[in-house]
Amino acid sequence: MAEHTKKADLLDKPDLKGIYDLTPLNKVLKAETGKEVDDAGLGAE
Repeated sequence: MAEHTKKADLLDKPDLKGIYDLTPLNKVLKAETGKEVDDAGLGAE
């Protein structure tokens, strides 16, 4: 969607940093598997 907003000239550079709060997911994952996930650079170019 971010790329579409750029192409449609609605936003120059959409800021997607922090768009998802992974805290609840990571709490469950850490309790179950000992591992967590991250945003994999979402919002970074």
